Amino acid sequence: MRPARDPVELWTPDLEPTPSLTLGAHVRGELALVKAELCFLGVHRIHPELGRTTAGFDEATIKRAMMNASAEVVALVTANKFGTAPAHKFGEISDLDVSVAEDTPTTRQFLGEGDNGTRLLPA
Repeated sequence: MRPARDPVELWTPDLEPTPSLTLGAHVRGELALVKAELCFLGVHRIHPELGRTTAGFDEATIKRAMMNASAEVVALVTANKFGTAPAHKFGEISDLDVSVAEDTPTTRQFLGEGDNGTRLLPA
């Protein structure tokens, strides 16, 4: 029998209408109190020199806090996310433990084919 797990919580002080995501200083503060085993993280864009980026400053701040609160980070990435970079960086590619993406030459190029410590899990 598996041991009981702590419940998953979602903080919702401010929800932007598009896309729906949780932002704000309250969320960042609450995430600082969490020690999660695993974080699944959506990635806006991945750039070989700039790393992982997103269009919004608040979103970048929350994603950094989510990563800091987690023992392992898994990025969910579609092929069109590689190569361009919005304004706000929230981490290096090497900060990812696993990337779930299509196994293509472009994906392997951007993820360094495992050279940076990121494992590719083909979608």
